[in-house]
Amino acid sequence: MRIVVLYSDSAEGAAALAHAEREARLRDASVVLVGHVGVSQSSDDSRFEQARAAVDAAVATLTSAGVAADGRLEIGPSSPGASVVRVARELDAELIVVGIRRRTPMGKLVLGSTSQEILLHADTPVLAVKARREEDR
Repeated sequence: MRIVVLYSDSAEGAAALAHAEREARLRDASVVLVGHVGVSQSSDDSRFEQARAAVDAAVATLTSAGVAADGRLEIGPSSPGASVVRVARELDAELIVVGIRRRTPMGKLVLGSTSQEILLHADTPVLAVKARREEDR
């Protein structure tokens, strides 16, 4: 059994990682962390290196906690949501975990919502985890 996590070095990523660890223990499952870097004409290599380092560090955190984990860095023009849904299908995942944040209605309209894209297109259950931020406390 596998759990796929959309991971980034952020409060949302940390929340998703913590809940994925708990779910993996409950389900006796392994975790696959998916980092995503979009490609644009102005892409610089440091973004790829930072994303890879963040995914590798998160894999090390899970592994040291006794949870089997692997990481993937998806690079391309597709959205993070599409990448995670595709990886979950490829791996026949049992669950997708995604961290979410509060967004204004205008922010959702202009920028879209990765979590909404995952919820609408995933074939597997999705656990959406709200990240705790200072302004939410």
